[in-house]
Order: sequence, then C-alpha cells, then structure tokens
Amino acid sequence: MIDKRGAPLPALRLAPGTNTLSKTFRPFFHSQTHLIVAFTLGLIFLFLPARSLRSDNFIFYFPKERRVVPLELIGSTNYLPVLEVLNLVGQVGGWEEKQNGLSVAFGNAQLELKRDGKDVKVNNIVRTLSSPVRVSNGQWMVPVEFLSSVLRQLIHERVGYQAGAKRVFIGEVKPNGFAARLEPLPDGARLSVQFKNPVTLRATSEGSKWIVLLGDQPVEPPEQTLRFQNPYVSQLQFDDQDGVPKLIVTPAATGLNFDPKLASGGKTLLADVLKPASSPVEP
Repeated sequence: MIDKRGAPLPALRLAPGTNTLSKTFRPFFHSQTHLIVAFTLGLIFLFLPARSLRSDNFIFYFPKERRVVPLELIGSTNYLPVLEVLNLVGQVGGWEEKQNGLSVAFGNAQLELKRDGKDVKVNNIVRTLSSPVRVSNGQWMVPVEFLSSVLRQLIHERVGYQAGAKRVFIGEVKPNGFAARLEPLPDGARLSVQFKNPVTLRATSEGSKWIVLLGDQPVEPPEQTLRFQNPYVSQLQFDDQDGVPKLIVTPAATGLNFDPKLASGGKTLLADVLKPASSPVEP
C-alpha cells in the first residue's frame, strides 16, 4: 500500500486463524491511559486563553517623567502587570497569593483579585471588569480598563485615560493636542498640523516613511491614524511607543521630497510633499 506522499504504508497482517490484526501493527492509542492523556491535553489547549506574539508598550505620563510599561495581548484584550502599575502610581505595602487569588495592600486600600475572575474588591467594594484577571509568566495581569474602573478609586489624582488608547496621564499633566488636514499643491500636497501648544521640530526618515519628532511635551492625538485618498500622502500616524511623541508620514508614491517647517510660533507644522523638480533640458 502507498500513502498520499508515495511512501509505503506498514503492512497490516492478520493473525493466523483469526480476523484480528496481529501485534505487528498497533494504533497509537492502544491503551486507555493514552486516550486519557490525549483527552486531557486537548482540554488544556482548548481552554487556554488565546495569546498573540505581538508586544506593544503602554506609556504612563507623570508631571515630571514618563514610564514605559510592556503590554501583553491576551486574546483581543491588552493587559498590564498590576503590581508594576500600582508601584508606578503609589507604593505597594505588601501582597500575598492564596487560593488562586491575590491580596494587595496599597496605601489605605486592600485589593482582592481572583485568577480568571472579573471582580476586583477594593476595601470590600466590588468593581467588575469586562475582561478577567489573568496570570502570565508568574505575573498578575489586569486589562487596561483597570485604569479607569479601579485605579481612579485608589489614587487621589487625575487619571486621564481614553478607552483604547495606549497612554494615560496621571496628575496635573496637560497634554498637547492637534488637528491635521491635507491641502493640494500644484506639484504635491501640504500637510498642515495645528497644535494647541508650540512644539519643536526634528525630522528624520525610516525606510520609506518620514518621522517628525515633536519634543518632550506629552501629546494626546485625536486619532491614532489618519488616512488620506491622495496621490502624495497616504497616511499620518501618531506614535509614542518609546515615550517620545512623533508623527509618521507615509507617502503614497516613491521619489517624493519632504519639506517640513514650523509656523505661528511653533504651533503649526507645514510639511510639503512634492515631486522632485525636473532638470532643465540642455539644447
């Protein structure tokens, strides 16, 4: 017999005088023990939370500093290490793991979390998350919504967080903001970005994209990405994954020139994306 790859299959021999297979060919699951093990492993893989290999960062902005904390994507939800977060915004007095739970002393509050549970107790007052608490690589992880639903109750400072964002502003942090538009030019397009407060300008490039560094002031973008139907500029993206606010401009074609400058006392960025000037034809 030949299998689908063209390789010979093991011969199936019948034991002499019987209609049963002899012991020269035995299926893998030849014992009840193998069946039980296979079934158990199947259940484990079925019910383990789906995990992504993608790793992003979450930025904590404070009045005098900023801290970068790795995010972990579990299923479709972004998670943060709860003990690290609490130590950033205050001081953890102590913690104890017991019976699939975590008890944390934080200031005058006592937190109680349960592994794979959605309820978080703060001094016996229950706050319910939309996604469960997880344990990953020995770390207790909470969904990012913990910042707005629980952390705001723990600290006596402003917690500026927008759902879906990858940054939070703690205390008296006043982030810059901006609005952007794209205007046509005879040989290209002009990207105009209006900021609330003045910015500094340093431009560089990475691959086919242009990067505009905006200085040290925190920025809260109206949207993470703006897309354009334009033959010169296809996308404007805000990024601060390393703690440095920047704009990333993606051209819609190759061979274009990028000319950024500041106007209005640093509150306006004008970036021209132009076709290269044609060389004069010699007679």
